[in-house]
Formats: sequence, C-alpha cells, structure tokens
Amino acid sequence: MRDVIKGMLLSVEDKDLKYKMLREYLQALVLKLVEQKGYSKNIAFVGGTALRFLHDIGRFSEDLDFSLIFPEGFDFNSFLAEVQKYFQELSIPVEFKPKTVRAVNSAFLRFQDVMYENGLSHRRDQKLFIKLELDSNPPAGFVTDVSFVQRLLPMNIAHYNISSLFAGKLHAVLLRQYTKGRDFYDLMWFLGKKTIPNYLQLQNAIFQTTKQKMELNGEKVKELLKKRLLDVDWKKAADEVREFLLNREESQYLVHETFRQLVDRAVL
Repeated sequence: MRDVIKGMLLSVEDKDLKYKMLREYLQALVLKLVEQKGYSKNIAFVGGTALRFLHDIGRFSEDLDFSLIFPEGFDFNSFLAEVQKYFQELSIPVEFKPKTVRAVNSAFLRFQDVMYENGLSHRRDQKLFIKLELDSNPPAGFVTDVSFVQRLLPMNIAHYNISSLFAGKLHAVLLRQYTKGRDFYDLMWFLGKKTIPNYLQLQNAIFQTTKQKMELNGEKVKELLKKRLLDVDWKKAADEVREFLLNREESQYLVHETFRQLVDRAVL
C-alpha cells in the first residue's frame, strides 16, 4: 500500500496539494475499514469530509466525523484498535490517544513515516494527523443512507442523508462559538443546491445544545441565519477556509452580501 500511495503522488509537484491528497487517501482507507469490518451498521459518516467524499464538494477536510446510530456491540476503543491493526497490515504505522469530552469520543490518528516517504518532510519522525471524532449521543431525528462511492477507493459508505447533513451544518453555523470559514463554505454549497434541512433533527440539536425548544420552518431558519450573518468575521472566515479549497479564489465569495442573497433566495 505504501508503494501505491507513492505512485499516486509521484507526479504531484505542488507540496500542499500532495499533502492534502495523501491525507485524503488515508481518510479513504479508514472509511474502507468501516465498511469491511461491519461498522457501517453502528456509525454514520457526517460533516464536511462526508460532503467531500459523497458530493465532491470543492474543499479538502482535516477530520473524519461520525455519529453513533446503533450503539449495540460498538466500542470506540475497540474500533480504534481495529484501525491501528488495519494500518499495520498495510505497513502504515499509526498511533492514537483516545479522548472523551461529554458525549464526544475522539482521537488524533498520528501516521508515521508517510510524510518523509512522500517527500513532504526531511524528518522521518514528522507525523501526519487526522482527527477522528464520534458523537455518541447524536440529536434524534436523523435519516441515514448508504451510498456507493469511488473517490480514491470503491466502497459503500453509511452516512446521514443530505437533509440531515444540512441540519448538522446549520447547527454548526448557528451555534458554534467561533468563526469557522469551512462552515460557511459548506452552507454556501447547501443553499446553492436548494437543499431542505431535516427540521426535526435541527430542532433536537438546538435543544440539546441550548435547552431551548424551537419550532422551525423555512422562514424561521432564514431569520436565524440573517441574524447570524451580521456577527460573522468575514475576513477571518475567508482566510480560514482558503487553504482547504481546490480553487482558492472561491474564498472571495465568503462575504456578507453573498450570503444575504443566498438566504433571501433560498427555498427552505
């Protein structure tokens, strides 16, 4: 497998692009493990990386985010041990240290040697990091699906459907305590696709976070978004997302006026 990765990256001259392609291939291998070991019945792929793999969104992503949809028979530490064993069998050493904060299990997968072997570092000990995160108590109301994808590797991926992915992104946009440009880039994509969010899931997510009960519909979500857009540090948002974009010039559209128009035109 290490030779396969080297061959894939050999003709890529831009080091930043090579690094992102390497990280994405390692992400694909984790997703392949989820399918092969039967974890698809327990965990669903969510978040921005899911948009990348499932819908070919125009940005790279650092993390692998999952939601626990069927707890029976699943143990996060056992899952991590399987990930480590899987990569050992592929001759790709990986270390991790699990962490749990409230209902979120996480671990930074630290891949050894791959940076050095692919000409991305002069130091053999420099590691490539991928954060793996699992919400063990996701808000109720989500809808899942299974899709066959061929991004880097052919596989079936269990995931939230597009309406539930949109609900998760709206929750992040509305309630995240800091500016994350990737949230707004993804929001731009969803609004452009005229996606209808999963309102039940979004209501439950907001209640889980704030203990505030809220009846949501399209007009209410538009109202909340317009209020949120007034508080965004748009320069910070554009600067943050730029390095993740396939076309960095797209960051110029992360401005208030773009999103005001998108929200006004949205059919939610």
